[in-house]
Amino acid sequence: MLHGGWLLRGIHFYAANVMLVLALLYVMQLIVTGLYRAPREFIFWVAILSVFALLGLMLTGDLLRWDQEGYWSTKVRTAFLRCCRPWAATPCT
Repeated sequence: MLHGGWLLRGIHFYAANVMLVLALLYVMQLIVTGLYRAPREFIFWVAILSVFALLGLMLTGDLLRWDQEGYWSTKVRTAFLRCCRPWAATPCT
């Protein structure tokens, strides 16, 4: 057991959430100010891809704890993503 590991995990958890919120606020700023139009549309698409990459990293970051809570939270989130596929043959219940 690492001394102070709870503090490191807590800082990592809250920093990841703050980073996602800031990325979403940045994308909203781009939309509100109209910077999604040319010639800055590349920056907008990079920001959108960054938000999706952050969401994916947060999903896989739950497994880093390597405990039952991390396992089940990842299991539930991936099941939800599996249900959200537009090409899914059967809807989720």
